Amino acid sequence: MRALGYPKSREVLGDWIDEIAPGQRKYRGPNPKTPPIPIEKKVQVVAELEARTGPAAVIAERHGVSRTAPYFWRREMMGDNDGGPEKKGEPVSKELD
Repeated sequence: MRALGYPKSREVLGDWIDEIAPGQRKYRGPNPKTPPIPIEKKVQVVAELEARTGPAAVIAERHGVSRTAPYFWRREMMGDNDGGPEKKGEPVSKELD
């Protein structure tokens, strides 16, 4: 990046892009303007996914989330924490057990 004349950090590069073309840069990641999704809604979406009331894309669209979110939430609830072997099988939210 330095050899091409770009700054060291991504933040400065992002500032440069915003200066040249304001509002054109895409933001990747969670939208800071939207509140977090409550656990009750996550449980409802995962229950619909497990009941196979329709394709995952339709279920996700109905609830206003991405198509992959219900699968991610299901892994969280079922205890597949992507952590070390000592955390395998331990649900993220014990209140749902």
